[in-house]
Amino acid sequence: MPLRPVDRDVLSDACRSIAQDNYGFVYVDRDEEEIKSEYQTGEKGLMNADSVSTADVKDGLEEIAAEETSPFERIRAGVYYVDPFGIGIDMGVADELQELFRNQIVITTEQLRQHFDLAHDDAEFFAEELRTNDRGLVMRIVAGNRDYYTVGPKLKDHVGDSGEDLDDKLIHRSRNGTLSHEKLEGAISVAAVSDVIDYLQTEGYVVDLDGEYLVPAALDEFTRWLADEIESEVVDAFDDSGHVVPAAEYDSLIRSEVERLSDVFSAVRSSRGDTDEREIVTGVRDRLADNIQIEVDERHGVATKRDAVEADIESYSDEIVQDVLGGKSTMSLPNAKEAAREQVEQLQLAVTDTANSYLRDQITERVHEQIEEEF
Repeated sequence: MPLRPVDRDVLSDACRSIAQDNYGFVYVDRDEEEIKSEYQTGEKGLMNADSVSTADVKDGLEEIAAEETSPFERIRAGVYYVDPFGIGIDMGVADELQELFRNQIVITTEQLRQHFDLAHDDAEFFAEELRTNDRGLVMRIVAGNRDYYTVGPKLKDHVGDSGEDLDDKLIHRSRNGTLSHEKLEGAISVAAVSDVIDYLQTEGYVVDLDGEYLVPAALDEFTRWLADEIESEVVDAFDDSGHVVPAAEYDSLIRSEVERLSDVFSAVRSSRGDTDEREIVTGVRDRLADNIQIEVDERHGVATKRDAVEADIESYSDEIVQDVLGGKSTMSLPNAKEAAREQVEQLQLAVTDTANSYLRDQITERVHEQIEEEF
């Protein structure tokens, strides 16, 4: 009596069920017993075999994969792949990638292989399946002989937390807003080779400072450190300039003092990230305002050492009012103001014309207030 043939439809369904649990892969040697069990419990035709041997499975899959309309692709002997995206079956691939990238933003091919429990020979094939054909689930970062992968454009909207998690890791490992190469590798869990660093810079996670890395998410800490370091030099500059300097000159002072400590300005210009030089200067200015009361008056275009300027204004005003009104009770209010104005115009209080003009205006305003109080 001739042997009954294998029911190809049942065998195909059995292998497709296994592929769905294996992210599209069927490994005949590894999945052999499960394939046989699935086949045996499937609804077969009366004229078909009730069970299958290993040879039946191998031969049957070879024939199924050879069919023009078959969803099975033969990768190599004993290994088949069902494209989950091509047949419209959710095999959980996107969900697994979300979970994988939620823990780290850059992965190696080996990490991808281990997470999906693939054979070594299939990792690159699977990565390309995820990357190409407009799927965009992963993006490849080529680094010499080694490939790295990160979140692709089609997956990025669903993995929003990964960037936040990486920012948190980088902030946690940073000191004064920067971290070492070793700590960067600890945060991303892969080797920080140049191509990976370029990617991280483009995405705005770090700025390469040639040996260490600025963490833009910790920019406040970095600018706080810069301000603390340059504070004494800024105080000296204001003391030498009559406590008032033009705002543009103040920014130039900050830039020159920062450049003495760090190459951060040139680094952010070449990083292609979102951090810019102005953001750094503004952060340092804000910290100096807290530390030593340097305030920028945008309307008048000057920066002032507030406490010292207020003391100067009060001192000069008192002196001029006393000189104008002392023993001159018959002087009219307009004449008193004019006499005071003439004295104020003679004052040379700061280094630049802009600063002098600002101080004279402030003193004149205070002098007039005091004179009016006397009338």
